[in-house]
Amino acid sequence: MARPSSVKKLPAEVRDQIARLREGGCTIDQILAKLAELDAGVSRSALGRYVQEIDAAAEEVRKTRAMAEAITARYGDGDESRLARANMEMMHGLLFRLQFNEGRRVEMDAKEAMFLASALKSLTGAAKDDQAVIERLRKTVAAQAAAMMEEAAAATKGGLTADTIALFKAKFLGI
Repeated sequence: MARPSSVKKLPAEVRDQIARLREGGCTIDQILAKLAELDAGVSRSALGRYVQEIDAAAEEVRKTRAMAEAITARYGDGDESRLARANMEMMHGLLFRLQFNEGRRVEMDAKEAMFLASALKSLTGAAKDDQAVIERLRKTVAAQAAAMMEEAAAATKGGLTADTIALFKAKFLGI
Protein backbone atom coordinates (compact mmCIF):
# COMPACT_ATOMS: atom_id res chain seq x y z
CA MET A 1 0.00 0.00 0.00
CA ALA A 2 1.29 3.45 -0.90
CA ARG A 3 2.34 5.92 1.76
CA PRO A 4 -0.06 8.76 2.56
CA SER A 5 0.72 12.00 0.75
CA SER A 6 2.68 14.62 2.66
CA VAL A 7 -0.27 16.95 2.05
CA LYS A 8 -2.74 14.47 3.53
CA LYS A 9 -0.57 14.27 6.65
CA LEU A 10 -1.12 18.00 7.24
CA PRO A 11 -3.72 19.12 9.80
CA ALA A 12 -7.29 19.38 8.52
CA GLU A 13 -7.24 23.18 8.91
CA VAL A 14 -4.28 23.47 6.54
CA ARG A 15 -5.87 21.13 3.98
CA ASP A 16 -9.09 23.17 4.22
CA GLN A 17 -7.07 26.33 3.59
CA ILE A 18 -5.50 24.71 0.51
CA ALA A 19 -8.98 23.91 -0.79
CA ARG A 20 -10.20 27.46 -0.11
CA LEU A 21 -7.19 28.95 -1.88
CA ARG A 22 -7.71 26.68 -4.88
CA GLU A 23 -11.43 27.53 -5.03
CA GLY A 24 -10.41 31.19 -4.88
CA GLY A 25 -8.39 30.72 -8.06
CA CYS A 26 -4.87 30.50 -6.60
CA THR A 27 -2.22 28.67 -8.58
CA ILE A 28 -0.13 25.81 -7.22
CA ASP A 29 2.83 28.18 -6.81
CA GLN A 30 0.72 30.69 -4.85
CA ILE A 31 -0.57 27.92 -2.58
CA LEU A 32 2.96 26.58 -2.17
CA ALA A 33 4.14 30.06 -1.12
CA LYS A 34 1.38 30.22 1.50
CA LEU A 35 2.35 26.74 2.77
CA ALA A 36 5.98 27.89 3.01
CA GLU A 37 4.81 30.75 5.26
CA LEU A 38 3.16 28.12 7.47
CA ASP A 39 6.35 26.02 7.37
CA ALA A 40 4.36 23.04 6.06
CA GLY A 41 7.22 21.41 4.14
CA VAL A 42 5.27 20.12 1.14
CA SER A 43 6.83 19.51 -2.27
CA ARG A 44 5.41 21.10 -5.39
CA SER A 45 4.68 17.70 -6.96
CA ALA A 46 2.82 16.47 -3.85
CA LEU A 47 0.79 19.67 -3.81
CA GLY A 48 0.12 19.29 -7.54
CA ARG A 49 -1.22 15.76 -7.07
CA TYR A 50 -3.38 16.89 -4.14
CA VAL A 51 -4.74 19.86 -6.10
CA GLN A 52 -5.62 17.51 -8.98
CA GLU A 53 -7.58 15.35 -6.52
CA ILE A 54 -9.52 18.27 -5.06
CA ASP A 55 -10.16 19.70 -8.54
CA ALA A 56 -11.55 16.33 -9.66
CA ALA A 57 -13.70 16.08 -6.52
CA ALA A 58 -15.00 19.63 -7.05
CA GLU A 59 -15.86 18.78 -10.66
CA GLU A 60 -17.79 15.68 -9.53
CA VAL A 61 -19.74 17.80 -7.03
CA ARG A 62 -20.53 20.33 -9.78
CA LYS A 63 -21.74 17.56 -12.11
CA THR A 64 -23.87 15.97 -9.40
CA ARG A 65 -25.36 19.34 -8.45
CA ALA A 66 -26.12 20.13 -12.10
CA MET A 67 -27.81 16.74 -12.54
CA ALA A 68 -29.89 17.24 -9.38
CA GLU A 69 -30.94 20.71 -10.54
CA ALA A 70 -31.84 19.40 -14.00
CA ILE A 71 -33.86 16.55 -12.53
CA THR A 72 -35.66 18.85 -10.12
CA ALA A 73 -36.40 21.30 -12.95
CA ARG A 74 -37.71 18.52 -15.20
CA TYR A 75 -39.78 16.58 -12.70
CA GLY A 76 -40.44 19.25 -10.12
CA ASP A 77 -40.15 18.90 -6.38
CA GLY A 78 -43.60 17.33 -6.11
CA ASP A 79 -42.97 14.25 -8.21
CA GLU A 80 -41.37 12.28 -5.38
CA SER A 81 -41.36 8.92 -7.14
CA ARG A 82 -39.45 10.06 -10.23
CA LEU A 83 -37.04 12.09 -8.14
CA ALA A 84 -36.39 9.12 -5.84
CA ARG A 85 -35.78 6.89 -8.85
CA ALA A 86 -33.37 9.42 -10.34
CA ASN A 87 -31.49 9.61 -7.02
CA MET A 88 -31.23 5.82 -6.92
CA GLU A 89 -29.83 5.73 -10.45
CA MET A 90 -27.27 8.42 -9.59
CA MET A 91 -26.25 6.39 -6.53
CA HIS A 92 -25.84 3.27 -8.71
CA GLY A 93 -23.57 5.26 -11.01
CA LEU A 94 -21.56 6.62 -8.11
CA LEU A 95 -21.06 3.15 -6.62
CA PHE A 96 -19.97 1.83 -10.01
CA ARG A 97 -17.43 4.65 -10.44
CA LEU A 98 -16.19 3.97 -6.91
CA GLN A 99 -15.66 0.32 -7.75
CA PHE A 100 -13.78 1.05 -10.98
CA ASN A 101 -11.47 4.03 -10.52
CA GLU A 102 -10.37 5.23 -13.96
CA GLY A 103 -10.73 1.74 -15.42
CA ARG A 104 -8.62 0.09 -12.72
CA ARG A 105 -10.22 -2.25 -10.22
CA VAL A 106 -10.16 -0.70 -6.75
CA GLU A 107 -8.99 -2.84 -3.85
CA MET A 108 -11.15 -2.52 -0.73
CA ASP A 109 -10.52 -3.52 2.84
CA ALA A 110 -13.24 -5.23 4.90
CA LYS A 111 -14.62 -1.96 6.30
CA GLU A 112 -14.94 -0.39 2.84
CA ALA A 113 -16.57 -3.52 1.44
CA MET A 114 -19.05 -3.51 4.33
CA PHE A 115 -19.85 0.16 3.65
CA LEU A 116 -20.41 -0.58 -0.05
CA ALA A 117 -22.65 -3.56 0.77
CA SER A 118 -24.62 -1.41 3.21
CA ALA A 119 -25.06 1.30 0.57
CA LEU A 120 -26.30 -1.25 -1.96
CA LYS A 121 -28.71 -2.71 0.62
CA SER A 122 -30.08 0.76 1.36
CA LEU A 123 -30.44 1.42 -2.35
CA THR A 124 -32.36 -1.82 -2.85
CA GLY A 125 -34.60 -0.95 0.11
CA ALA A 126 -35.26 2.48 -1.38
CA ALA A 127 -36.29 0.90 -4.69
CA LYS A 128 -38.63 -1.47 -2.84
CA ASP A 129 -40.15 1.42 -0.86
CA ASP A 130 -40.59 3.36 -4.10
CA GLN A 131 -42.52 0.46 -5.63
CA ALA A 132 -44.73 0.21 -2.51
CA VAL A 133 -45.58 3.92 -2.74
CA ILE A 134 -46.46 3.57 -6.43
CA GLU A 135 -48.71 0.58 -5.71
CA ARG A 136 -50.52 2.43 -2.88
CA LEU A 137 -51.07 5.41 -5.18
CA ARG A 138 -52.47 3.17 -7.93
CA LYS A 139 -54.95 1.59 -5.50
CA THR A 140 -56.02 4.99 -4.15
CA VAL A 141 -56.53 6.43 -7.64
CA ALA A 142 -58.45 3.33 -8.78
CA ALA A 143 -60.76 3.53 -5.75
CA GLN A 144 -61.39 7.24 -6.34
CA ALA A 145 -62.10 6.68 -10.04
CA ALA A 146 -64.55 3.86 -9.25
CA ALA A 147 -66.39 6.03 -6.72
CA MET A 148 -66.60 8.92 -9.19
CA MET A 149 -67.88 6.63 -11.95
CA GLU A 150 -70.59 5.21 -9.67
CA GLU A 151 -71.64 8.71 -8.65
CA ALA A 152 -71.70 9.85 -12.28
CA ALA A 153 -73.67 6.77 -13.37
CA ALA A 154 -76.26 7.39 -10.67
CA ALA A 155 -76.56 11.02 -11.73
CA THR A 156 -77.16 10.14 -15.42
CA LYS A 157 -80.10 7.76 -14.90
CA GLY A 158 -82.61 10.44 -15.88
CA GLY A 159 -80.59 11.74 -18.86
CA LEU A 160 -78.05 14.55 -19.10
CA THR A 161 -79.35 17.65 -17.42
CA ALA A 162 -77.51 20.91 -16.86
CA ASP A 163 -76.82 19.78 -13.29
CA THR A 164 -75.37 16.47 -14.53
CA ILE A 165 -73.10 18.27 -16.98
CA ALA A 166 -71.95 20.57 -14.19
CA LEU A 167 -71.30 17.48 -12.02
CA PHE A 168 -69.15 15.90 -14.76
CA LYS A 169 -67.19 19.11 -15.17
CA ALA A 170 -66.62 19.34 -11.43
CA LYS A 171 -65.69 15.68 -10.92
CA PHE A 172 -63.64 14.94 -14.02
CA LEU A 173 -62.35 18.29 -15.21
CA GLY A 174 -62.09 20.05 -11.88
CA ILE A 175 -63.96 23.15 -13.12
